[in-house]
Amino acid sequence: MPQYKLTDEQWCFLDLLMRAKERGIDRLNRMEVLHSPSLPQGAAIKLVWAALTIPKELVTMIGKHDFQITDAGASLYRLMFGQKVTPTQVADHVICLPDLSAVQQ
Repeated sequence: MPQYKLTDEQWCFLDLLMRAKERGIDRLNRMEVLHSPSLPQGAAIKLVWAALTIPKELVTMIGKHDFQITDAGASLYRLMFGQKVTPTQVADHVICLPDLSAVQQ
């Protein structure tokens, strides 16, 4: 796997994408991040900038507003944090992830 020197914000964005993926959401909308009432505006802007500048091999942009983690991005995340790591629950407060617990039973 190639060497990537990601910023802290880019790692945070990968974490958001991994949490969304874990919850069954394959895309993250940048407008939702920018207008999240849970995030200070400065943090939201930094996360969106991180998403826009992350290597395209790790995150792809779909349309004008949606980001999706690639297999390489997910692999890099697991390589950095471990195979059985659980993404943080910050994404639950940043984006509107559906509660699929009732569906998964």
